[in-house]
Amino acid sequence: MGRIAMVTRTINFTEVTALTVDVVAQATATHVYTLSGTFTENDKLIKALKKEFETDTIKVVSVLSTTVNEKLYGMTEQEFMSLAKVLPPRKIYGADDTDTQEEQEVEQPVAPAHNNKKGKRKGK
Repeated sequence: MGRIAMVTRTINFTEVTALTVDVVAQATATHVYTLSGTFTENDKLIKALKKEFETDTIKVVSVLSTTVNEKLYGMTEQEFMSLAKVLPPRKIYGADDTDTQEEQEVEQPVAPAHNNKKGKRKGK
């Protein structure tokens, strides 16, 4: 049996241990949440936690610890085709767009021509 074609993706994610409050039971607890991506600022991390996991009764109070991880995910091409959302074709820049081609052309400085023999200057 030959090699099976796979679609793969390496994903960075952040595991967060957060302090939460149950407003109905009036109790605190710690929960471990997983968020896609990495966060450099605590405010953005808390905002993402609240958006993704907060409910009417469970409120995120603070971040206790974070761990950034990386995992390689994959599936066969057949699984991918049956599960993935079909997107419109990507736009090909510069195919029919003459403005794009003109913007890419950059004038190169022209070196002076040395057509003289034996180092003689023109006009002398």
